[in-house]
Amino acid sequence: MKFQTWMFLGFVVLTLSLMAALMIWQPSVAQTAENALLDGNYAAARKHAEKSLGWVAMPYVHQKASRVLAEAYLLDKAVSRPDAIPRALPLLGSIPPGSDQYARRCLLLANYFFFESNDFLAGEQEAINGLSESRTDPELNLWMMRMLTGTERSFQCEPYFLNAMQSNDQEQRKQIFCAWVLSQFDQKTFSQSVDRSLGILGPKDSANDATRLNRLVFLKLKQAKCPTFHAGVAHWFLQRKQTGIAMEHLNDGCFAFQVAPEPYYLSVYLLALCQANKPHLAKEKLDDLAKLEDSYLLHRTSGMVHVALGELDQAKDAFEKSIAQWSGASDLELVEAFANLPNLEDPELAKKRLSILKNWKVYRRDEIIKAANSLHKPASLNLLTEVFTTLDRPVELAFLTELKQQ
Repeated sequence: MKFQTWMFLGFVVLTLSLMAALMIWQPSVAQTAENALLDGNYAAARKHAEKSLGWVAMPYVHQKASRVLAEAYLLDKAVSRPDAIPRALPLLGSIPPGSDQYARRCLLLANYFFFESNDFLAGEQEAINGLSESRTDPELNLWMMRMLTGTERSFQCEPYFLNAMQSNDQEQRKQIFCAWVLSQFDQKTFSQSVDRSLGILGPKDSANDATRLNRLVFLKLKQAKCPTFHAGVAHWFLQRKQTGIAMEHLNDGCFAFQVAPEPYYLSVYLLALCQANKPHLAKEKLDDLAKLEDSYLLHRTSGMVHVALGELDQAKDAFEKSIAQWSGASDLELVEAFANLPNLEDPELAKKRLSILKNWKVYRRDEIIKAANSLHKPASLNLLTEVFTTLDRPVELAFLTELKQQ
């Protein structure tokens, strides 16, 4: 009896020892896989991740190994896409919300859907899913800023900039700050990474206005069910006073809008009506826009419609509301339209604001972009401080003060 008891106790001790060893070994192997991935050694990363997954693992270890293995497949150009994708997607799909790997999982899927399968809506939704659990994640917020700028919606970037600026990592905040400045002052340059990832721009080519149109047409053709992409192409033509072509693209997206109403499409449509000398029809649709949007875009569009109708008091009120919100203060077309109103209480102040903004966004834009890319230089910090003081932006000013004090 005593022998059996000792045998049983020995078995228990051995089992517990093996479990303890496994608990130490598995995370170690998963971390080795992560390190190999960061070093660009994708074959080694896969080897170690598969080794970790070969045992019954604790959930957090299993999720990490799954993410590393999937990422190693997706990043390794030596593995063909037909081989890599079917292996990677199920691994990412196994990582549930609540996991500490979920944000990275969503980022990988966002990149896959947007840039490889060209399901742009699915890509955007994956990024939003990740941010619902990790609101301040710098990489996901940066992804959203790039995607919104590349789809003509840079005016929607502010929440993602503010989210990411809550990071404790100053280097990450520098990257986000630079991206924010580019998204608001130089959308063409900021969108180059999107253009290259979509295959629209070569590795060494520089973007131009035709690149922007090619991207917008590509987005529309690949995902015609999204009204945003029809509106993007239409807006390009509206900016060049080619109203008829703009209307054709808006009509192409009419059914998509009826299925999935969204404010950017409707705003562009109302501006097109005004340009086509039908502002009375645009005014009839303002209530529809108000049901979808109650911020900068609504008031900006409303002001433009009222100007086209000669309703200057209503236009002034709408423009003032839009300029008081971001990105109204940096919208050169909006600020110029407001300054040109004949019924302002202080027209000189409006003209001065227009002159300052035009100076920043036209004549000194390249200086601002260069400064954003050289935040280690005092002269850059001083210039950017001047810019964001003019625009009355406390978050940007606080960050620039932090950098100056180092």
